[in-house]
Amino acid sequence: MKTLAVESMPKILVVHSSGIKSGGEVISLSIYQGLKDTFNFAFFIPCSPSKDQFSCSAQLFYSKNENLFAVFWNLRQAILQWRPDIVQAHGTRAALFVKLVKLSLRHYHFKFIYTVHGFHLAHKKHLLDRIAFFIEKLTNRLVDVIVCVGQDDYMLMNKVMKGRGPKIMLIKNGVISIRPRHDKDLEQLRQHSKYLVMTICRLHYQKNVANLIEAFQFLDNNFNLVIIGDGPQLSSLQRLTHDLKLSERIFFEGNKPDASSLIHYCDVFCLSTHWEGLPLVLLEAMLSKVPVVASNVHGVREIVRDNVTGWLFKAEDAQELSHKIIQAVSDSSARDYIIEKAYELVLAEYNIEQMIDGYKKLYKSVL
Repeated sequence: MKTLAVESMPKILVVHSSGIKSGGEVISLSIYQGLKDTFNFAFFIPCSPSKDQFSCSAQLFYSKNENLFAVFWNLRQAILQWRPDIVQAHGTRAALFVKLVKLSLRHYHFKFIYTVHGFHLAHKKHLLDRIAFFIEKLTNRLVDVIVCVGQDDYMLMNKVMKGRGPKIMLIKNGVISIRPRHDKDLEQLRQHSKYLVMTICRLHYQKNVANLIEAFQFLDNNFNLVIIGDGPQLSSLQRLTHDLKLSERIFFEGNKPDASSLIHYCDVFCLSTHWEGLPLVLLEAMLSKVPVVASNVHGVREIVRDNVTGWLFKAEDAQELSHKIIQAVSDSSARDYIIEKAYELVLAEYNIEQMIDGYKKLYKSVL
């Protein structure tokens, strides 16, 4: 009887850009957990699943080969086999896969929701990026609803699309309380650091971790930095740390499962990024009552208000970043005020129940 009940629910196929559990995957899993008794979910990832990658109890489709044609073909077969009512893409790359499949299907139609986790192409200036941006705008007309996860992206998307194409909605990312977890490596670092600064991110150009490393030239030996994450810039960032003679104060910990549960170890959480959609990790730090220092850029400044809910610095200004880190640890009364204001903001505007209710209404409206 339970199987029949699930089969009678509207079907939603959730498509991801990768199998790595990052922001988009965390959000989609939260939606799944909140709405799995109302909708029948399945997931598609463009790679073979592994224990370190995205996983859940729902049906999972995947592509063994990660080249574009293989992903397109496997996604097309999954859609034709499972026949979802809604296909939801999380991220630009996932949306590209779905757009290609939709163009290839003439006799089967589904509702297409595209959740944008940072409108990255709008921030890039190289020729190939501008061409990709034009294609993105043109093909967005294949989408039924675009969901923006933050106010900054919502305003940008409306400006870019100029009323032509799909409906654009704002459903803010929501987070749940983080349960602190023990980690022996960080426990040791904590014991040997007067002040421990932390960042959690993919080691990619967008996140600009190099700027955070450079800021440590202006901080004394009381400050240590722990970097949690992996990515294409790992080797270059390690070389930079070595060249600046900071290897004894900056520690690369790689990927750690449920990394946000380790935020409680740090005195300051820092995100030195070029741009964001709406950074979950900052919301998680604020909900964990850890002060945040972040670059004053798109997607960040809507949640980090300087000297109110955190400290902002001019992007790429390593010296100003170092000063803001010092402020975050030196003035205890300001720190306590800012931590509480940040916590209240997350509870009021970025809670998980509001986000799940927003998606529930959206799914029902498009069916």
